[in-house]
Amino acid sequence: MVSGMPNSNIQKWRRLSTSIVLILQVVALAVHRPLAAGTEKKGAPDRAVYQVKPEDYRAAVPPQPPPRILSQTETEIRWRAEWQTEKTARDVRLKLVTIHAYATVQAEKSWNSAPKDARLLMHGQGHLDLSEIFAREWELRLREEIRMGSPVSATGANLPEAEKAIERRLLERLHEDRYMLEERHREYDKATDHGRSRSVMEQRQALHAARLKESAEKLDPPAKAP
Repeated sequence: MVSGMPNSNIQKWRRLSTSIVLILQVVALAVHRPLAAGTEKKGAPDRAVYQVKPEDYRAAVPPQPPPRILSQTETEIRWRAEWQTEKTARDVRLKLVTIHAYATVQAEKSWNSAPKDARLLMHGQGHLDLSEIFAREWELRLREEIRMGSPVSATGANLPEAEKAIERRLLERLHEDRYMLEERHREYDKATDHGRSRSVMEQRQALHAARLKESAEKLDPPAKAP
């Protein structure tokens, strides 16, 4: 049978590790290390983009940071997913019915030797914006698959196993595209000279804002007038 209500994914945190560490540019002012991921604990947020603040850098500054690097910003993708549950005599099958993804700063892993420096915060915001754009693109792809009748799905011997399986599948799908995100971060660092070029950062800020607005309208179209 199929349950009447989707089950909300409120499982404990999952982390997606990556071996890519973008601290190889010894002339860098600031660096970024993607990509972690996790399920959201409760309540899907709205589409407002998180604004990077000094308190988002909680990790201690390394005793010997890489030459000329003043900060490191790490981001993560979080999501809230709901799925349809179908129980048979042999197993439990889950099908994704909706998902809401967004990006935020991994404060416990981010450090900043000058957390009130506006330029460093602007640079960190640019990295967060890129991760947010990526999260929305990923959500749009999964929503399109749902609309086309081929959603992410998983099977387990029981409900807990099936939930673990669909979480793993979502992580795999996110991981499949991580190289694209990492390349975007590398290109952003190169274009902005790792935070040194305020003019380029301002240009990218406007570009990011336009892309975020466009993606928000695709994900949550404004209601049509009656």
